[in-house]
Amino acid sequence: MERTIGDINDKQEKYANNILTGGKHLLSLINDILDISKVESGKMELYYETFPTSETITNVVTLLKPLAIEKSIVITTDIDERLSLITADKTKIKQILYNLLSNAIKFTDEKGTISIKALLDDELVQIRIKDSGIGIDKKDIEKLFQPFQQIDSASSSNYPGTGRGLALVKSFVEMQGGNIWVDSEKGKGSIFTFTIPVEGIVRPDYESDE
Repeated sequence: MERTIGDINDKQEKYANNILTGGKHLLSLINDILDISKVESGKMELYYETFPTSETITNVVTLLKPLAIEKSIVITTDIDERLSLITADKTKIKQILYNLLSNAIKFTDEKGTISIKALLDDELVQIRIKDSGIGIDKKDIEKLFQPFQQIDSASSSNYPGTGRGLALVKSFVEMQGGNIWVDSEKGKGSIFTFTIPVEGIVRPDYESDE
């Protein structure tokens, strides 16, 4: 943090950092709300480009690795050698990966494991993020992708959040003609899997959830 007004003591720096962190969180929340509004109103646009699948995954892992290190979580990647370039909205793919991986880190206890597997499935890229975290009760899975829905359980109350991230992930995946699903069991971790067409085929009948 820059000290443009001069030196500050440790207590002042702590307060300033708390304000900065809070401000960034609020900005992120506002941006997500705006994105949800754009999706619901049909005004969210896609910007296609061709980029390396492996490089994009690696960039997101590198970005989040410090959070995993703090909890001694090991992240491994396994990328299909047949995968090279994909045509998609690169920013939204990164947002999808960032959200799913950050959630995996958030809900995985110390010294846990997370694996990311990407493979070519016919004309689709399939990416799977598996964690050894707290898992999800079967009856709660249907709530995961609904905007501003939080799972009501004693364990999940220890992991605060607004419940908007996965709703955006679902929208971003479906806008690009893909699908997303989750396999999970309480106390036994979760596997989030999504697919995206390699050639960027947008499903014309896409409609956001009401």
